Amino acid sequence: MRTLGIIGIIFWMAVIAIVGTSPKLQRIENVDGTQKRRYVVGFAIFAVLPIILWAGFRDGAGYVDTNAYIRMYKLVPDNIMQAGDFIANVDDKDPGFTVFLIIIKMIFGTSYRPFLLIMAIIEMGIVALFFRKYSSQFVLSLFFFVASAEYFSWIFNGMRQFLAVSILLVGFGLLLRKKYMHYIILVLIASTIHGTALIMLPILFIVQGKPWNKKTMITILFAVMILFATSRFTSLLDSLLQSTQYADAVSSWNDDGTNPIRVLFQMIPTILAFIGRKQLQKEDDRTIAICTNMSIISSMLWLVSMVTSGIYMGRLPIYANMFNYILLPYELDRFFAKESAKIAKIGMVIVYLSYYYYQFHFAWGTI
Repeated sequence: MRTLGIIGIIFWMAVIAIVGTSPKLQRIENVDGTQKRRYVVGFAIFAVLPIILWAGFRDGAGYVDTNAYIRMYKLVPDNIMQAGDFIANVDDKDPGFTVFLIIIKMIFGTSYRPFLLIMAIIEMGIVALFFRKYSSQFVLSLFFFVASAEYFSWIFNGMRQFLAVSILLVGFGLLLRKKYMHYIILVLIASTIHGTALIMLPILFIVQGKPWNKKTMITILFAVMILFATSRFTSLLDSLLQSTQYADAVSSWNDDGTNPIRVLFQMIPTILAFIGRKQLQKEDDRTIAICTNMSIISSMLWLVSMVTSGIYMGRLPIYANMFNYILLPYELDRFFAKESAKIAKIGMVIVYLSYYYYQFHFAWGTI
């Protein structure tokens, strides 16, 4: 079932690309004050439906974190009388997720399947609507997300953190409209689901302004400094994390860091953004400006995770990485002439498919 799903979802993306050529599925709508052509909501949800069903009806076999989530779900109480005592006594620094589990269990009972299905609906539904609203090419953005194997990493495994990521994707419009206090409140809510969401507090200010501005350049400089002072940085991080749920785990830093191939692959949109930085700086598109700066931050976090811990530092880029899937289709259209853009898109599709095979076959040994 798992291997069939991994292969089948790529064929589904081909079907979606063909069906998506129909002009009847698109309409003109207002996107944060600008009239743009977008797919109807129904098509966006239809495009991710197989992932939702696959993730929602899976069992624990073959999925790294799923059994842990199932055990967690079985432990929480299913009535309001026990909920307060359970939350007060549980050793959990992310209580928002515990409350979320309790609510689901009180409504749907002890079977874990509604829990997995609800998580899949929320997370993939938000991803689909996020790409539909902000990407100039929804189908291509969704394909890049799928072919990067991110859907498998987060929808099937790191569900709790990706729920926090999804909450913040909903708030992207707040960033665009500079409603920073509202966004900060959203970050604090998301941090009760997964504490790593707090990384977005400094990031929300760094990403403001034109692409490749002074703030992002300082971020790059900081990342480079970490690359040359890894041991001091990890010692500092150990100290900062002593009072968090990662205190025991991070102190060992017992992995070899993120695979350099993965880091290079994830940096593709940032590399293209650097090549076309002069053109990006001329653009008056706040969405793309923020996405570009998010991409830069994501790349710096990937580089840091490569020389520190892939398991722990490698969790952080996802908060900014999701914006790469908005940026990359835009770059392929803007940085190339019309005919060259078609060749560039085909080439990028081949690169992503190759990475998809590499990730599942060689890195994870799944197929």
